[in-house]
Amino acid sequence: MINRNEWKELSKNLTVGKEFVILDAGHINYDVALYYVNSISPLQFREKAGNSPGTVGVLGGVRLNNKTVLPDATKELHNKIVAKVKSIMKEAKVLYFVGNGEGNAKLLEKLKGKFRGIEIKSIEHQNAADGVLHWFNEGAVVAHAVPRSYGIEIWRPYDEDEAYMDGRTPIDCLDGELVRHGWSPIVRHDQVLEGRTKHEMEFSKMFASKDPELLKFDVTVYSATPTANNYWICDNEGNLNEGFTELFEIKADLSKLKDELSLQWDEEYPYYRLDFKIEMVFDSINLHANIICNERKFGQPPFQLVKDGGFHRTSG
Repeated sequence: MINRNEWKELSKNLTVGKEFVILDAGHINYDVALYYVNSISPLQFREKAGNSPGTVGVLGGVRLNNKTVLPDATKELHNKIVAKVKSIMKEAKVLYFVGNGEGNAKLLEKLKGKFRGIEIKSIEHQNAADGVLHWFNEGAVVAHAVPRSYGIEIWRPYDEDEAYMDGRTPIDCLDGELVRHGWSPIVRHDQVLEGRTKHEMEFSKMFASKDPELLKFDVTVYSATPTANNYWICDNEGNLNEGFTELFEIKADLSKLKDELSLQWDEEYPYYRLDFKIEMVFDSINLHANIICNERKFGQPPFQLVKDGGFHRTSG
């Protein structure tokens, strides 16, 4: 791990407003993030942009005539990493390269060739990009650019004229024809989050009766890469679409609120509606999510975003 003396060496030339990029190139994953210095005393950083951590395969090579020769697949992966760095460099003039090994030595050589005029500093340690800043200057990162979207599954109103319905079959529900497996992001990728700012979105569930057991339900939180489907978590057959990851469930017991349900009417029959909010709060390494209803809050232990490679069901 990077030690405090190395951290001091890295940070001694930092000034307010200075931008820098950190590339963490491990043996399996890479992570790229753009930061700028928010203040010097106390030392604080803001993340301006980031890329979803990606699996790049083993960044290795083979020895031939006493030289490291990279296979074509590794060369292609190096090109992808360079493209990721280029996409967020912007005005930054410093790149911190975290990683070691022969394959990464070749990647570092390639970076120096592609980014002439950029100061590239190599750190031979394996840390997540945020860890370089967070773990050795705890609390320094005060804002983050979210690499993925985070949200839940919803039921969408059916409209046969909308192309994005994609031949899906509607279900006759209490409040009309609906289609399941819709995607509702609460926090979108590359949205810059300040500290522990709360992000909320309102949702509702419909019930045919006031049966208390119906008010015991769970909501599953998903993440989605920037290229994931904008409308649907699952395909027509209920299979999770590419780019989506199921993270965890929030369980809520709202049975004591049965007398607070709102009575609604369709053309012939009454039904009951429950309004609630989903709250998401991010810190440097965790996602906190809660269901909030009538000032009651139901949550689960903080989810470590590193488990997401990076950070449902509400039924009618």
